Amino acid sequence: MKKIITFVALIALTATATAQNESMGFGIRGGGSITGYNGKTEANYTNVKYKAGYYVGIFSDSQLLPFLDLRTELLFSSYGAKWEFTQGNEKYSNTLHTQYINLPILARLKIGNLGILAGVQGGILVNKPSLENTFNGRTVKLDRSDFAKFDFGAVVGAEFNVTDHFLIDIRFNQGLVNALNSSNSSVRNLNISSNNNFLNVSYTLGVGYRF
Repeated sequence: MKKIITFVALIALTATATAQNESMGFGIRGGGSITGYNGKTEANYTNVKYKAGYYVGIFSDSQLLPFLDLRTELLFSSYGAKWEFTQGNEKYSNTLHTQYINLPILARLKIGNLGILAGVQGGILVNKPSLENTFNGRTVKLDRSDFAKFDFGAVVGAEFNVTDHFLIDIRFNQGLVNALNSSNSSVRNLNISSNNNFLNVSYTLGVGYRF
C-alpha cells in the first residue's frame, strides 16, 4: 500500500508541475511487457525464459528543437523471469516476480507521426520479490537483500501517433547493471546460477494518451 500511495503522490506532483509549464506536453501510458534476465546459467539449468508483465505511468515531452523532444517518464513496472532447474531426473520451474519504479529519460526524434526514442532508464526495486516454485507448489517471499536496490539500463523504441491524442509504442530495455546482489550468497538458493550476475531485459507494447 505504501508503494502505491508513493507512486500516486509522485504522479500528482509531476502532473501539477507539467500543467504549469505550457511548453511541455503531458500524457499517460501503459501496456504489457515480456521480461527476463540476460546472463549465463550453469550446465544443469536451461536458459532463462521470459514472463508476462505490465507497466503504467505518466510522461512529459519538452521541445528542444522543432524535430526533437526530451521525454521523461515515471513508470510502475512489473519485472521478473522464468527458468527451469533439474532435481534428480525431474525438471522443475521457478517464476520470479519483481516490481520497479522506473524513470526513463529519452530523446524523441519526430518524423511525421512517428517518434524514435532512445535514452537511459533508472529504476528502484519497490517490492519484496516473490518466487513461484513448481517443486513444492508454493510461492515464497524473498529477502530484498538478495537483489540490487537500483537498476540502470538503455532504452530504444518507437511510437506512432494514431491521432493528436492517442499513440501506440514499442520498446526494448536492456539492463546494464546486475539485478541481483552478487555479494549475497543466499541468491544461489534461487536455483538459477552460482555466479549471481544477471541483467534485467524487457520488451513492451502499449498505448498512451496525450492531453
